[in-house]
Amino acid sequence: MRPMSKKLLVLILIATMGLVGAAALLAGGGQEAKEPGAGKEMEGFSWTRFEGTTLVANFPAHLAYDKWIELISEFEAKTGMKVEVDKMQYMRMRDKQLLEFSKPTGDYDVIAMVGPLQKTEYAVAGHLEPLEDFIDNPNLTFEGYDFDDFIKALSDVQGKVCLDCKGTDIYLGGGPGSDTHQFAVPASSETSLFAYRKDLFADAGFEAPDTWDDVYDQAEYFYNNVDGVYGLSMRGQAGHQAGAAWLNAELRRSLGGQDLRRRVEHRLHQP
Repeated sequence: MRPMSKKLLVLILIATMGLVGAAALLAGGGQEAKEPGAGKEMEGFSWTRFEGTTLVANFPAHLAYDKWIELISEFEAKTGMKVEVDKMQYMRMRDKQLLEFSKPTGDYDVIAMVGPLQKTEYAVAGHLEPLEDFIDNPNLTFEGYDFDDFIKALSDVQGKVCLDCKGTDIYLGGGPGSDTHQFAVPASSETSLFAYRKDLFADAGFEAPDTWDDVYDQAEYFYNNVDGVYGLSMRGQAGHQAGAAWLNAELRRSLGGQDLRRRVEHRLHQP
């Protein structure tokens, strides 16, 4: 049997699992997410055209993605394909993915999670295939899959890269005429929250901070005056923590720190 194109496999799994696992949560405008295959059968589209094929998917060991993995049986029943899951600790995924990219033929057909920083790094290096031609092809994407159901800002951040841009445009895409493509679709999102200890604030006579100046002054006070208490705790470990929490970047810039994006762009443009 002739091997399937990995590019095609990626889209098939995205189109099926993405609709079942994500589009129903991100559907807007009061629309109902359609079940896979709902509506008329499209000319040239066949759910079982690759029956008997085995896919290997790279997943993070994460509670949210464990729910995705539970949906794989639906995909297998619908397509007649088999999915093998390589699940690993999130912080090891980039190294393993880069190793697979370096091979003439890697083991992975699908990567279920690529962080916002990695999608830019991978796309610029030529490791990811643009998805537009696949999504727009009715022979490859079933009728019920509506990419516009995704919140645009989320799909841009998590999947769009400009290949001929410089500066900050490389991350989210340039204007008309630029070589900008969608390299991934949203799978999840995060929200940053600011929390504080009401007991310590009451003892110090503080109100909840309104500005970053307030945050800085209050954190300095607690660090200097309350034994065993640090003034502020934020996500700072190397990896996705440094890129996903823009709260960190906003505070760092307000205090004169270096913009993380500039360092990433500098690295990407090194010979």
